[in-house]
Amino acid sequence: ACRKVSTVGHAVNLMGINLIRTITLSLIVFRLFKDLPSGTKFDLAGFWHHCIATAIAAELLAQRFDYPQPQEAFTAGLLHDIGKLVLYQWNNTLYEQTLEDAQSESMRLLEKEEIVYGIGHTDIAYHLMTHWRFPEPLAMAVWLHHQPADQLDRRKGMRLPWIVKCANCLCNIQRFGCSGDLYAEDDTSRLAELSGLSSKEI
Repeated sequence: ACRKVSTVGHAVNLMGINLIRTITLSLIVFRLFKDLPSGTKFDLAGFWHHCIATAIAAELLAQRFDYPQPQEAFTAGLLHDIGKLVLYQWNNTLYEQTLEDAQSESMRLLEKEEIVYGIGHTDIAYHLMTHWRFPEPLAMAVWLHHQPADQLDRRKGMRLPWIVKCANCLCNIQRFGCSGDLYAEDDTSRLAELSGLSSKEI
């Protein structure tokens, strides 16, 4: 029979200190961005929907491919686009213009960010997560989730970035939420090739 978790110490023993630390850091991140400007063109509700869907997809893919820490994949999926919120909070008017320009020019948002700011949301997220002392695999997954698939060999040290990339791609295909990037990868056949999953599994 399952025993009720009644103390913090018991919870830490069950979940592990690294998972507890990651959850705590994630909650701190969410608090930092709770008072973003409202009534703007950036669809914040759609953005969070996309991030949550990517987190769930990452956890499911981690379980499917026997990644030993599916909760870590969930957190990486949840935070994968946190760099966009940093840019938006820094100057929401400029970021909205960047979004509009990327869409009108049929350009991937990451590429447009690098032109406008000299840095993209993936690099910003990596630097922040490193500064906040997130576990290195999480920071790497957030940093590399837009890298070409052939650079993310899932059999080596790139398993978590590969999982988050697949999860993000899946959510773009299914139009779960709104990442702000109309030209992100959204090809089902490409995801099947990337993941080795059948169309039915996808």
